[in-house]
Amino acid sequence: MNEKLKTMGRFPTLAEMKAYYNRDDALSFLYDASQRRNVTAALFGKHWEIQPKSRENLREIINEIIRTKIEPLCPNDANSVTSIHIPVELVEDLKRPDLSKEIPAGYMVLWHGTTADRVKDIVNKGFRPRGRAQAVWFSSKYGLSHRVAKHRASQRGSAPVVFRCLFSPEQTGFLQKENNVYFLNPPCLSFHGATTIKVGKTVTGFDIVFEADKQGWQRSFDALSGTIQALDDSGVFYRLKYSGVRSLHLMIPFEAFPNQFNGRPIIDQHETISDKIQAYLIRHCGMGKVDRPKVLRLAYSLNEDNGFVNLPLEP
Repeated sequence: MNEKLKTMGRFPTLAEMKAYYNRDDALSFLYDASQRRNVTAALFGKHWEIQPKSRENLREIINEIIRTKIEPLCPNDANSVTSIHIPVELVEDLKRPDLSKEIPAGYMVLWHGTTADRVKDIVNKGFRPRGRAQAVWFSSKYGLSHRVAKHRASQRGSAPVVFRCLFSPEQTGFLQKENNVYFLNPPCLSFHGATTIKVGKTVTGFDIVFEADKQGWQRSFDALSGTIQALDDSGVFYRLKYSGVRSLHLMIPFEAFPNQFNGRPIIDQHETISDKIQAYLIRHCGMGKVDRPKVLRLAYSLNEDNGFVNLPLEP
């Protein structure tokens, strides 16, 4: 990146996200990655592959995603993407709700139980994700939402209220369902690359990625410090990426490997090689428990869970 990165903090505004993804340097890096790896766009927990033909085509793809999938939830550019805007109306009679109202084709009605002291904020500013999950809770069952509202009201010393929420066809596609409960995360666009590189169904390359996700970023860095030293001593090319929260990712890219190993194509041995490298690093370099993710959020992408920029680190 040529310019000093501006730190936007947790959950940037819609305007900040649009401006960031329209930076020429960010676009250049993301486009270059899409030409070398299988890249997906991620939003609301859903992924779909993108294959831009040029940097400007990638700009068009990004702006179209923002226009069609994010802007309807954030009608004001100044709003933080933590404010999720869904058409709502208050249930007037909690004991005898009108469940027969007509629902437009393709739309979905969900219910949200809360308290009277939060009505004004929800109506004016939208839903704000709360709790450790940083997601908004809805239910397809009115009775469940009513019980939740009464429970929250007893805790807060307020009156229970239930919202009838109307989700458009575009918005329903990004709801995450667990039984009769639905979750909607803040709309922050992210980009990921698969660690197995394919053309069609044919594997053409692979990256070896280790992720240390400890309690606190210092512990994550410490968990891979011996591995980093060993790779430096051996002259192995690698890349480090910080998630923006606490995880440290170490990647040995496919380009760092020879075409053949022990007289066989390296591509035919990728699972065995990955396992043996990990076993060696655990035994001789003090590498603790790590994950080997199948997808890796791209450097310079925003983190879809919090909006932080994922930054590569110089070895």
